[in-house]
Amino acid sequence: SRTAQGKSQGYRAVNLAVDWIFAHTNVAKIVAITDERNIGAQSLLKRLGWPYVSTLGPEVEIEGLTEFVFEHLRPLPKQGATVRIL
Repeated sequence: SRTAQGKSQGYRAVNLAVDWIFAHTNVAKIVAITDERNIGAQSLLKRLGWPYVSTLGPEVEIEGLTEFVFEHLRPLPKQGATVRIL
């Protein structure tokens, strides 16, 4: 919402969600897809360090819109860390 913008709530929420997903699942990669017009979401993903990886064009267009794809990979375990696979 407009009242939440600029208060880092989205940043914190995405970080908490990512931490939870990686702690409780075997997911190796999280993908975020955003409308090309959603500059706020793109800025948030870039601030989070999620690299832009591709554009979804005509093959998946909804009403002629282009979608941008960002992804976040599971961090590699630290040297000597124990990895638990569920």
